[in-house]
Amino acid sequence: MFKVISAASLLLCLLFVHPPFLHPGEPSKEEIQAALVIKFTDFMEWPEDAFIQGDLPCSDCFTIAVAGRNRYGNIFEAFAQRRFQGRKLRVLYCEDINFCAGENIQILIVGELGKDELVTLFDMVEDRPVLTIGDFPGFAEKGGMINFYPKPDNRTGFEINLEAKRRSGIKISSHLLRMARIVKPKKDRE
Repeated sequence: MFKVISAASLLLCLLFVHPPFLHPGEPSKEEIQAALVIKFTDFMEWPEDAFIQGDLPCSDCFTIAVAGRNRYGNIFEAFAQRRFQGRKLRVLYCEDINFCAGENIQILIVGELGKDELVTLFDMVEDRPVLTIGDFPGFAEKGGMINFYPKPDNRTGFEINLEAKRRSGIKISSHLLRMARIVKPKKDRE
């Protein structure tokens, strides 16, 4: 179940994100996005079958995968001691998106991919409980669930594709939805 929190409290958390791994001074775009990804997990609920691993290793893991070029370095490892949906964190880096195909992933962060690779990736996670996150124009409209975008005041905004959310079966708190810009998917992924 979602943590009970007011929209104002959530907004303050997101505005003043400063996880312990950040160096003094201005955090990088990647550090801010990683902190938001981690915070988003508090306001989402994955279906229980999202964690069924079958014969795959790490049946009690919450897996974040970074597909394509990794701009995040090892930022997510700073959260290794935290529990996600009651599970320990596992981080995968998939330069080749086909590596991600056989893994049980809860969050898939999409880096720079070509058009064909992006279509393959969306086909791979279609109707699976995988939260897809990107940060390039059109990502959510093409089928991604959450897309980061720069706001004019030098902050990071995010948009959510409700159709992708519905297909995934992941529940998102109404508090988080109210803070997002909602986008509609394009009919094709081109």
